[in-house]
Amino acid sequence: MSATDVEMASAAIDHGLPVVVDKPLAVSSARAEQLVARAQRAGVLLTVFLGALAGSVIFLPLQLLGKKRLVPFGVFLAVGGAVTFLFRDSILSWYVQFLHGA
Repeated sequence: MSATDVEMASAAIDHGLPVVVDKPLAVSSARAEQLVARAQRAGVLLTVFLGALAGSVIFLPLQLLGKKRLVPFGVFLAVGGAVTFLFRDSILSWYVQFLHGA
């Protein structure tokens, strides 16, 4: 996520809008922590990289089995949003810890 993406995500959070980030959350772990804290203070949903993960988990086995089928990526973004809604604090905590270890 570029600095511009972080600024746009921050502005959306400040306006009370949920934010879907389906790429690395920020350019540094410190900036990621700031974005997570901002979303938590605002009480808005911030999803992290789950759409791509869901798509990979579902389509990798299908590709290996030779069953090629296209599904709009929005379905996976919705799945990522739902999972984050249910497990937000655990996911974001893990993600920030992962960034510190990386």
